[in-house]
Amino acid sequence: MTHGVLVTESNTPSPKAAVKAHSARLTVVPERQCNAQPQVYFSVIRVPKSFRSVEVETVFSALRQDWAKPLELFAILTIQPVDVWGATCVDCTQSTDEASAFKDTSGESFLAFVDVFKRSLCPHLSEDDMVGVERLASDIWLNASDPATGLPLLTEFGERSFTTYDEGSGMEMLAAFGKSLINTPLGPCHVCTHPRFGTNFYPATLFVACRDAAVVLQACEAL
Repeated sequence: MTHGVLVTESNTPSPKAAVKAHSARLTVVPERQCNAQPQVYFSVIRVPKSFRSVEVETVFSALRQDWAKPLELFAILTIQPVDVWGATCVDCTQSTDEASAFKDTSGESFLAFVDVFKRSLCPHLSEDDMVGVERLASDIWLNASDPATGLPLLTEFGERSFTTYDEGSGMEMLAAFGKSLINTPLGPCHVCTHPRFGTNFYPATLFVACRDAAVVLQACEAL
């Protein structure tokens, strides 16, 4: 008994339950299918300050620059399930030609999603203005991790820190995805698991910093 409260197994949440509850509090837009790209499911998560400083700003150094006003950081978590693509025979955890082809196609689809989200976020910008630009406006920043390398997608080569973003750990921490240990030709490897699609999906993350959640919510309405 601690301060008059009896602590038992039944009223003490498990670590997994605590992570799920924390993720639920951070969720701005629950996972849903993108109308513009039906193969993509996405959710919007408010990024905690600790995760931002340790896991995100070390990769995307432009986030550390001085802004006129403090910006909130949001992660747009995307997944592309194998069965939505109609590739039900593909096992994403294996190094096969089919799995490689699925990942290549999904990677291109994610890049298209980034462009769609940028246009939705800043519809007043021209196509030329949005190519390779992180700072879309005085109070809007956007970038993504390259699904193939974990490096910043829109950062100029000479400005990269060459620190990579861990997609699996990000999904686990921000969306309470599970983790599985699998054997690969290169040795044991951890992969994230989705509560509905298991390990058979392609994960990728887009980050947006802006003044508040209303900016991101408005952009999501067009998706």
